[in-house]
Amino acid sequence: MALLHESLYRSGVFTSVDLSTYLKELCTQAFRTLSAQNGLVRLQLDLTAVHVSMDQATPCGLLVNELVSNSLKHAFPDGHSGTISISLHGIANSKQVLLTVSDDGIGFSDDFEIKRTQSLGLQLVGDLARQLKGKLTIESGSGTIFSVSFTPDQAKSAGSA
Repeated sequence: MALLHESLYRSGVFTSVDLSTYLKELCTQAFRTLSAQNGLVRLQLDLTAVHVSMDQATPCGLLVNELVSNSLKHAFPDGHSGTISISLHGIANSKQVLLTVSDDGIGFSDDFEIKRTQSLGLQLVGDLARQLKGKLTIESGSGTIFSVSFTPDQAKSAGSA
């Protein structure tokens, strides 16, 4: 939350937030704080400027932070190396954007659906996606991909006035 407020004050615009800038700062700080992998896990960002209100920036930040934390804790056991990727892009021929957090770690176990209903963190991710009025999809195999598609409540391109 402090990062979000700092971004607002730095920009001088209090009605919208550039989600790409906010997520870059958030992910970089969260990664530094949470990564105990001694450089074995990399962070990859592919973010396009998307402007949203505070009402959407907050759940986006919480959602991404939760997923990055989960990946760092569970996706790379026993010193495995890998990459956590965060992307944010517009969906072609749509007003929606797609926010994706993925890793190339070990993926989910076979009993994932049972654990999903019992995991507070994954329940939180679902609740945050609903707060965005978005659609959450989860894929697992060689790694895990969480995607949320949603419509920005203040859709502006980076160059708009």
